[in-house]
Amino acid sequence: MKKTLLVTVFILLTSLSAQAQEFFPYNWTEGMHLFAGIGANSSLFTDQEGTYDGGLGLSFKTDVTYFLNENWAIEIGSAVGFNRVGNHLLWDTLFTVGVRTPLPSLTQYQLGQPYGRLFVGRAPTVMFLNGDHSKVDNGNVDRIQWDGPLVGGALGTLHMTTKGQVWFTEITFAYHELKQQTEIGMAGEVPVIISDRNVDGHSAAYSLSFIVGIMAF
Repeated sequence: MKKTLLVTVFILLTSLSAQAQEFFPYNWTEGMHLFAGIGANSSLFTDQEGTYDGGLGLSFKTDVTYFLNENWAIEIGSAVGFNRVGNHLLWDTLFTVGVRTPLPSLTQYQLGQPYGRLFVGRAPTVMFLNGDHSKVDNGNVDRIQWDGPLVGGALGTLHMTTKGQVWFTEITFAYHELKQQTEIGMAGEVPVIISDRNVDGHSAAYSLSFIVGIMAF
């Protein structure tokens, strides 16, 4: 499923000939549209042992948005982010539902239509240990998965090229509580759950991303 999502995003981003018909960024009209983008993210992780900087990583996102009228839209979306904490690769996947609304421009020039988004959802976060078992008691653990609720928001701007292609830039912040921890090992090619428990103490992930993308249809 995750591989399919990444392939879909790649195809959408490279198919720049796809046009968003009957939509103007400065005057929203009713209808459903798909946004897809790629960019960078930075994450910070905290648990009972300390705080860990995820550094810069790659991000992909898609949103299926239904514009209700010129002032409101509802949407479902997903975002995938990759980071490194020491020797560990982190794979964060956000599944969200939310709303968006246009915002007033801060200048007198039409540099794009600003908008804001608010969303909630859930996010599995997977840490691949790469042979470093300092965070687990069992040497057979291949990766750790955390799950929990998230909330977030975004500020973005919609633009349109002279050829009618709608594109956007967006800055997104998300707060993800890490409530459930699952330790997973491999039995040959088959993943096996070794342990599954609630997380003791407060553990969370904070992420900030910058995305550039297009309205695919």
